[in-house]
Amino acid sequence: MNVGNVWKRKSLNASNRFRSVSFNFETVFDYDNKRKQVSEIEARMASPGFWDNQERAQGVVGQLKSLKSILGPLDELVRTVGDLDSLLEMADEDPALADEVTAEIERAELCLEDLELRALLNGPHDERGAILTINARDGGTDAADWAEMLLRMYLQWAQKNEYNVALLDRNDNEEAGISSATVAIRGPMAYGFLKGETGMHRLVRISPFNAEGKRQTSFAAIDVSPEVSDDLDIEIADKDVREDVFRASGAGGQHVNKTSSAIRLTHMPSGIVVQCQNERSQHKNRATAWKMLRARLARVEEEKREAEQAAKYQKQARVGFGSQIRNYFLHPDQRVKDSRTGYSVGNFHSVLDGNLQGFLDSYLRWRSEQTEIHHFIGKDITYFHTLFWPGMLKAAGFRLPTQVHIHGFLTIGGEKMSKSKGTFIRAETYLKHLDPAYLRYYYASKLGPRLDDLDLNLDEFVAKVNADLVGKVVNLASRSARFVQDLGLSATYPDDGGLFAHAARVGDEIAVAYEECDFNRAMRLVMELADRANPYVEAAEPWNLRKDPTKTQALQDVCTVALNLFRQLAIYLAPVLPKLAEQTGQLLNTPIRHWDESKTPLTGVPVATFQHMLQRVEKKDVDEMIEDSKEPEINVAVDVPQWQDSGEPLQNEPLAEPCTIDDFQKIDLRVARIVAAEDVPEAKKLLKLTVSLGGDERRTVFAGIKEAYKPEDLVGKLAVVVANLTPRKMKFGVSEGMVTAAGAGGQEVFLLRVDEGARPGHRVH
Repeated sequence: MNVGNVWKRKSLNASNRFRSVSFNFETVFDYDNKRKQVSEIEARMASPGFWDNQERAQGVVGQLKSLKSILGPLDELVRTVGDLDSLLEMADEDPALADEVTAEIERAELCLEDLELRALLNGPHDERGAILTINARDGGTDAADWAEMLLRMYLQWAQKNEYNVALLDRNDNEEAGISSATVAIRGPMAYGFLKGETGMHRLVRISPFNAEGKRQTSFAAIDVSPEVSDDLDIEIADKDVREDVFRASGAGGQHVNKTSSAIRLTHMPSGIVVQCQNERSQHKNRATAWKMLRARLARVEEEKREAEQAAKYQKQARVGFGSQIRNYFLHPDQRVKDSRTGYSVGNFHSVLDGNLQGFLDSYLRWRSEQTEIHHFIGKDITYFHTLFWPGMLKAAGFRLPTQVHIHGFLTIGGEKMSKSKGTFIRAETYLKHLDPAYLRYYYASKLGPRLDDLDLNLDEFVAKVNADLVGKVVNLASRSARFVQDLGLSATYPDDGGLFAHAARVGDEIAVAYEECDFNRAMRLVMELADRANPYVEAAEPWNLRKDPTKTQALQDVCTVALNLFRQLAIYLAPVLPKLAEQTGQLLNTPIRHWDESKTPLTGVPVATFQHMLQRVEKKDVDEMIEDSKEPEINVAVDVPQWQDSGEPLQNEPLAEPCTIDDFQKIDLRVARIVAAEDVPEAKKLLKLTVSLGGDERRTVFAGIKEAYKPEDLVGKLAVVVANLTPRKMKFGVSEGMVTAAGAGGQEVFLLRVDEGARPGHRVH
């Protein structure tokens, strides 16, 4: 196979695909009409008096940038198609131009990815600027600090994308961070990219504000609205809006904090509240606040059309665990993961530095109707998952699955999972000992399209992973890559006896098996290809060819074939082993992007130093995992009463007279955290406690528990307090509540505690 044929076929395939796609995108983006709009806008900008009204002119400039952000990549793709044809003709005569062909294809791929993404930005307001509001929620000072970190993250993202940013409102927290902030981010498709950021963002870290260095979970709410122009028809009745004027807070000049220049608008029907205090002029703040209100209402109308508005606001209101759209972890490990799309990044600080485009893009693709969502469930939850779960997803604003795949029960070694035997293995325990890729491959090799039970035989698990993944697949790369890391792949693909062409044809069968969820068949076909490839390497013996300097070309050819066959296997295994595909792209300096790349051999590229991809599974690691999973059985005699409580406490203090539910509801019992405790020297029984009800709500409580507790032992503990008692003035200060406790008194006093998971501010019902 000569270089002209290789690059001609690769270029023609790419050129035909790009030409077809560019034609489709010209229709999708209404290319001719947008090009006409650009010409009209440029003519308006050249006319006298265009810049007399700066605000209107900036809006027109923004519209032009938005149009060019779509037309630019499309024009680039069209130009590349023409360049590929020309380069192909030249490469037939001059093989040295092959690298330029590759560069053109890669450039076109990037343009195509950009266009595919922008095709998803088709909402009624996607092309507009965005008004982004951040509010600190659960977590006190940590939450305020977290809100400011998020503000910096979005500002950095805007700067990287060359967007203009205007601070509309900012309320600083007294200790650190911000209570809230609102910014306008103006640029092409700003709202389209940022609209998926609306929701709760959760941070887990070691708190810098906790002297004991405890782990803290903090929440901040993000709300994104389109920045609407004055010509957008949003009707707001004056009687529906309440305006409040107040003095601006935070740092400012002599004027800012001394006059009532800040404006707060409340839209009574929807409950939406906006405020602006950034300008010195009350009139400018009022104009900006009205613009913010119109933007919020425009977004509500958009959400109503998508039948998601109600669920979105309900979800926004549910602050705390389970309601977050994204988790940011600084402890125990560093990573950021989107709860909706599953997209994850291991570099926490990179994301906080504004590198969050991957999250924005993954959300757009996740919401796209072109993206299929498949759920895999066990047969025991079929009724719930196909009847009730879809309703819950719909109400919460999530897309319904394209298809639900049902499999049978999972047994371990032919038996049900057992905690005492260590076969009830939790995901966290598994990850301490083994690579998750092993388990995904094993399950894939067992899963078929029918409703069959699965058995995880641990001996078979070890043998299958070592024989198939390590011994057959990765072995192809490990036995050949190191011999050509100084040579690279051959410039032309050698004769391999039809191995590559056969594997390319089988790839179509593997794709069908994946589509039919017959993963067992897909894995079997892949391993059959591995069984055909390995004898070629064994017969060629590259380790012996390396010893003869006169056979350098033969060595390079053999390794080129071996690495191309390995790359095919990595592509076919990518749905199950995505990390292996990523590692293969790094090894051969060519990222794997498409399934069809398995049909064209890779030539003339450098080979990186081989790094271990999949290690062998050791039986001792499996045994340690089982041992780590064992939990002792609790045997309770059935015929012997489990509890024999004394009746003495009830005799000493009989039950009180019955009260009505209305009387009981007057008592507001709350979970509180004891944040400070100190002795009251003048009192024999009292300790002075400072309790937190969440956020900035603090109470001082005097409790008669001195004989039972040391002050230092109470700090950080959760307790139940009566939160609505009228403050009581005492000799030692004012007590603003009461800590609940049980016991006879003296040393026999026991604070009422709450189970793990309860948080300060939770009401006790």
